[in-house]
Amino acid sequence: MIEALATKSGRFKEQLRGAFASKPLQYALLIGGVLLVIYYIGRSAGKGVAVSYPGSKTADPVTADFVNKVAPNILNALFEAFDGWSADVDTKTLAIAPLISMTDNQLVYIFNRYNQRYLAGKNETLYSVINGEYFGPLGLAAKYKADLLRRMRELKMDNQ
Repeated sequence: MIEALATKSGRFKEQLRGAFASKPLQYALLIGGVLLVIYYIGRSAGKGVAVSYPGSKTADPVTADFVNKVAPNILNALFEAFDGWSADVDTKTLAIAPLISMTDNQLVYIFNRYNQRYLAGKNETLYSVINGEYFGPLGLAAKYKADLLRRMRELKMDNQ
């Protein structure tokens, strides 16, 4: 009985060796492995920095109207103002102006969506982008930037 088991085991090893010697199987395993690695890299890179909501969702709601109508326009304006290099202070000021009057939860929503959509895997946040931009030394633009960054620090958006 032991001899029969050893014979079957030896035959199985030979069949397994023969199967892995097959070029199509080797290619299929290689392609599958590469796709698996790409999937996990893409999955981890697709997550932007996010902060938690500070207030009560019922007392300070992010409404469907805000998410579907207001937020996309603000996100696009921010991206157009801060994508690449620009000395156009007016465009930057107009892009951040709506953020100043938002509720805390709305600002957190914009922060999280912007990071997820435009900065995923870049080791940056909306806070660091705005902080790194030039808004002039004085005037309304500089005040808007300082006020917004102060508020973002209060919401822990600078700790990323």
